[in-house]
Amino acid sequence: MSDTDPLLRAVSDGNPACPDGRALARLGELIRAHSQLPGDSDLAPLVRSRLDADDSVSIAPDPVDAVAIDLAWDGVRAAGSPAMDGDDSLARLGELIAGASSLPYPVDLADRVRQRLKNADRQPDMPQLEKGGRWRIWSAVISAHVAALVAIAIYQTAIHDRDQGGSADAVSITMMKGVRASDPGYTGPEMPTRLPMQWSEMHEVGTDLFLLRRFPELREEARRHYGMERSGAAVSGGLSWLESSQHADGSFGKLSGDGDRDLATQSLAALALLGEGLGDQKRTAAIRGSLAWIDAQLDDEHFHEHGQVPAGIACLALVEGGLLLADPALRAQAEDVLIELDRGVPVQPGAAGLGGFTLLALETACQGGMRVPPRLLEQGRRNLGRSLPTQEDDAGRLGLAAFSRLIYGYRGKTSTSRQLEVLGTLPPQPSAAGQVNPLGWFFATLALREAGDVAWDRWAASLQAALVPAFEATPDGGMRVPAAKVRYADGDGGDVFATSLAILNLQAAYRYLPLDSR
Repeated sequence: MSDTDPLLRAVSDGNPACPDGRALARLGELIRAHSQLPGDSDLAPLVRSRLDADDSVSIAPDPVDAVAIDLAWDGVRAAGSPAMDGDDSLARLGELIAGASSLPYPVDLADRVRQRLKNADRQPDMPQLEKGGRWRIWSAVISAHVAALVAIAIYQTAIHDRDQGGSADAVSITMMKGVRASDPGYTGPEMPTRLPMQWSEMHEVGTDLFLLRRFPELREEARRHYGMERSGAAVSGGLSWLESSQHADGSFGKLSGDGDRDLATQSLAALALLGEGLGDQKRTAAIRGSLAWIDAQLDDEHFHEHGQVPAGIACLALVEGGLLLADPALRAQAEDVLIELDRGVPVQPGAAGLGGFTLLALETACQGGMRVPPRLLEQGRRNLGRSLPTQEDDAGRLGLAAFSRLIYGYRGKTSTSRQLEVLGTLPPQPSAAGQVNPLGWFFATLALREAGDVAWDRWAASLQAALVPAFEATPDGGMRVPAAKVRYADGDGGDVFATSLAILNLQAAYRYLPLDSR
């Protein structure tokens, strides 16, 4: 379960504003207290068996605990049980579950859980079922309560759709091309019924900003939907080459000795790996090694030796790593760096909109529930997200302004339309010298992908025509973009810089969950 879910965060915190938040937090304490089995216990087969209604597989609980569990499940206090006796919170929790079990629409979650387990089998780096624990507690109390909460959410979604003129049966759909998940030709994970209009609605709608990265099926479907099929082999080969060029300390390629340049280059490589998301153990190991190297460069002694732009890129890598990998230690490191970024000096967009990496770090962290310095967040939104560029031949700067307006819900503003129109006159093309400029195109790529329609189709075609031929095969079977082919990529580490930026542009189809384009 992702900690980007506001309900789960409220439950974890015991937030009284969440219905029975403290009761659920108390239940967690009881589970941990009753989950000390000798050795490791893999619960996945037991879950599958339970779903198939096979009573032949079970773990016999201690008789005393079994009685206590049954009584708690039935909403009755277990006299003589110190863990349960007199616990009003658990009694209230039982009432909540009982109340949720009489919804007007029947909900069968078995197929959904089976699909989740199937997906988890293909993603070894996803969080595993907690090892050690009493099967009856997990299968009865926890599973049923989560089912009740999910049922409520599905019921509310169905009611919302029906009220909007939709079908109450359309519980979930794929968003790509408006195709339903049940339609022929698509069998991957399902997308949410409703998309947010802006990033700040992510919590309200209950969606995950990184959803498309979490499943290989969704990445492929997004690539197809956004017309980026031609780039698939280049992205895969580029990531393979990055992984093969990683050293034991987590860095990629040859360092230049310039602290800012090395930090930016290594962080861009980490972002390229993170952009491909979950589903590959080797990639996950490479990500963790890279983030460890980045974090070491941002300790208290050296942080202020780095400029705002490379520090912002590095912070974005740590934020995405903490959220995508659901790693509390990485989250804490990212939050520390966010605090250090607040230097009291206004952040500026700069050429090519490179200050936008800081804005992405702030907004991504904010949507992921991280602690973000309020002053820095407001400065970023005011100086990076709202300021209008005066120079109309800088695609990156225009792209940052347009992308910011789109994620803030200003799609219908005249200024947003104007910026998108101008971007359409600046297609990504090699220079007269034959060099491409993925650094200057990145924020324009994000903006036009979010805008969609004909403007994106044209940009995507030009982008692939410019970048895909820049990749060259390497002896190890990977692909890289030579530094000589990319603007600003000269010097040591240039190939890593060039390849990472090319990949980042080509991953735009699935980097972030799309917004509602109505």
